[in-house]
Amino acid sequence: MNIIKQMLLMVFMLGAFSGAVAADDNLLKREQITAFIGSYDVLESLSEEMRAANIKSFFKHDPQLMAKKNLPIYTENIRVMQEETPQYYDRLVGIVTNYSHDSGENSDPVYRFSSAQDWARIGDRIMIAYFTDNSTASRTGYDDLMAAMPPGMLDMLKGDDKIKVQHQLEALRSAQNVPEGDKKLVDSFQKELTRLLVEVR
Repeated sequence: MNIIKQMLLMVFMLGAFSGAVAADDNLLKREQITAFIGSYDVLESLSEEMRAANIKSFFKHDPQLMAKKNLPIYTENIRVMQEETPQYYDRLVGIVTNYSHDSGENSDPVYRFSSAQDWARIGDRIMIAYFTDNSTASRTGYDDLMAAMPPGMLDMLKGDDKIKVQHQLEALRSAQNVPEGDKKLVDSFQKELTRLLVEVR
């Protein structure tokens, strides 16, 4: 893959995540985290089946990369899954959209995933809040991306590619920090999330 395509892919991935964390008025909700945690166990058999078939599981992630770059891991995994293994993607869609977590004795609100992408988006927000809350990394990766970009890189892009990259970079610049509200809420699920996110799947 040439350097221009690599840059476009990286900016696309970072940009896809940045929109989800740009504003504090769109914070994670407790019922979203509860639903995501519960869905992990329900999805485990599908993940195991994919691994047995030598297919990368949608659970697969690199915590160090996640903490350093804030990459939207689940969103990208789902995108690849839909493109390369649609039969597994369709099954995942059925599982997550039909999943309903027991709200428990307190009758807390129940969150229902609207799509596989909704599940992945919430999962990415939870994961990045978890790992940034448990590390010194709290930036989206914009600074790292700009520092790693060779001089004149943007000038090598032409037309729509250049405009697309410039827009994505601008979005990243405006989404420098993971919302504190997300990190505080995720911290209250520390034990459950450590079991799910630190465990190798």
